[in-house]
Amino acid sequence: MHLPDGVAHAAARTPAFTVFWSLAMAMLVLNLGQVLGLGNINALEKMLFLAAAVCYLHGKSRDPVAGAGLALMCLSTMITGLLTPFAAFSWVRLLFALIALIALAAFFLAPPTLAQRRLMLVSIACAPLILIAYSLLLAALLGRPLFMRDHTGASRLGGATIPAFLAAASYAATVAASFLYAENRKPRWMLVAGVALALCALSGTRMPSACAAASAALILMTALSSAGARLALAAGGGVLCTGFLLTAGDQILIRILSGSSSGRDKLWDSLAPWVDRYPLTGVGFGHHGLLIPEHVLRLTNTTAAHNEYLRLLVELGYAGEAAFLLGILLLFLGRRLYSRATWPLGVLLLAIFFLYASTDNVFYLSYALFVPLCIAVGAPLRAARRPG
Repeated sequence: MHLPDGVAHAAARTPAFTVFWSLAMAMLVLNLGQVLGLGNINALEKMLFLAAAVCYLHGKSRDPVAGAGLALMCLSTMITGLLTPFAAFSWVRLLFALIALIALAAFFLAPPTLAQRRLMLVSIACAPLILIAYSLLLAALLGRPLFMRDHTGASRLGGATIPAFLAAASYAATVAASFLYAENRKPRWMLVAGVALALCALSGTRMPSACAAASAALILMTALSSAGARLALAAGGGVLCTGFLLTAGDQILIRILSGSSSGRDKLWDSLAPWVDRYPLTGVGFGHHGLLIPEHVLRLTNTTAAHNEYLRLLVELGYAGEAAFLLGILLLFLGRRLYSRATWPLGVLLLAIFFLYASTDNVFYLSYALFVPLCIAVGAPLRAARRPG
C-alpha cells in the first residue's frame, strides 16, 4: 500500500527520533559526568538532543514565526560577538553556549506528530521519578547522599544531581503530567503531577516550586468545566499542600522564612558593573561566568547569574538583549504551535516561566527549557479534548 508523502516521512523519522530522544534523556538523567567524576560532558547530551531535533524536523514544514525568532536570537549573539571589545572573548565559548540553546530550541520550529508529542510529554513527566529511583540506587550501592544542607540550615533533596536541577526537572514534569491528565483524565497523571510538585518543594527551591504549582493549577482549572470539579480540585490541593507542609515541608519553610537570596545578591552585584563597561555589545554570549570574582565563587559555589535578564544584558548589551528576548518570544509562540483556543493559556504559562527566569538559570539548562517545550507540545492535547 502506498502511503502519502507526509505519513511516509513521519513513519521514517519517528524511530530515529525516538532513539536519539531516549538516549539524550538517559544521558541527562544519569548525569554520568557528576556521578562518575567524568567532568563536564554536557556537550554529549546536547549533541544527542540536536540529533533528535534533526530527525524531528525531517520532512516537516517550518514555522516561519518561530524560525524568525531563532534567527534573531542567533544574530544577536553573533553580531555582539563580532563587535565586543572584551579581551577574554572566545568564539569557542560563544558557539558552545549557542549550541546548548539551539539543541532544544529546534523543537519549536515545527509541531510534533502525535507519537512524538506523547513520547516527549511522558518522558519529561517521568524524568524526576526515574531520577529519584536512580538516586536511591546510588545511595544504596555507593552511599551517595540524597540530601544536601545549605547555608540556611535547610536540608534539600538533590539525589544524583543538584537541588536546582531536580527542581527544574520537577517543574517541567508537573506541567507535562498536568497536560496529560487534562487530555485523558487518567488519575495516574494527576498523581505524577502531585509527586513532581512535592519533589520540587523537597529540593528546597522557592521560585520553581511556586511556578510549578501555579502552572499546574492553571492547566487543571482550565481543563475542568464544572464549578464543582474546580472546587474539589482546589480543596483537595489545599488539603494536600497543608499536609505536606506539616509533615515534609519544614525544610522549604526554613528557606522561605530565612529571607536569604542564596548569594544571588553577591552574584548580581559582581555582574552589574560590567553592564556600564560594555553597554552596547556586552562581553559575549556565554561569557558571564568569567566575570564572577573568586571570593563570590567560593561563597555561592556557582558562576551562574541566577537572573537571565541580567546575564543577557551583561553578555549582549542593551540592544542585543532586546533582540534576543524578542527572538525567544517569537520562538516560543510560533503560530503553528498554538491555536486560537490554546494561545491564551500558552501566554499565561510562559509568563510564569519568564518569572522563573528572573531568579534562576533557564535558557541553557535542558530541564528548564523543557517547561516551554511542554507548554507548546501539551497545549494542543488540552484543546483536543472537550473540557469536562
